[in-house]
Amino acid sequence: RMLSLLDITNFREAALESIHTNYDYLYLGILMEQANPTQFMLAFLDMLKNQQVDHYGVFEGKHILGHVAYSFGMSPLGTELMGWTRASHQNQGIGEFGLEIATKIAFEHKKFNFVELRISERNIASRTVAEKVGFKPVLRVPYSAEGDSDCWIMYLKVRDRKSTRLNSSHAN
Repeated sequence: RMLSLLDITNFREAALESIHTNYDYLYLGILMEQANPTQFMLAFLDMLKNQQVDHYGVFEGKHILGHVAYSFGMSPLGTELMGWTRASHQNQGIGEFGLEIATKIAFEHKKFNFVELRISERNIASRTVAEKVGFKPVLRVPYSAEGDSDCWIMYLKVRDRKSTRLNSSHAN
């Protein structure tokens, strides 16, 4: 479900627990390490009120197991998904489940034509999850123009127009 103001304590707890295991891809990592509770609250409020990025949580009861955000894609026809899994719940299928659901929402409800992921080349676990869910690596990009050896890889998944038409024709 979408995150709300009521999730602030649980989100902070999950994110703080997960900084070191998700540092490459927890885009709030630096903030999490350095922010006092007031600074975190203000950042969380800013995150939720951003009209251009939707934030969802993967929950077990009120316990946040993971986070995914729909953000700008390389075109308005698509979206980039950014996410992480709580450290204590990694390697349990939570990331795969969250990515499958987030991709389904992107295609079926948000009507995007494609979903993109940008994953650190070193993050083998996330790359494996992306490929299990049907994403294909399409581009390898260095983090800086200086030719660093560290890169991120863009993964894409394109909406299957044929199955979308079949599903909508069965609904009539």
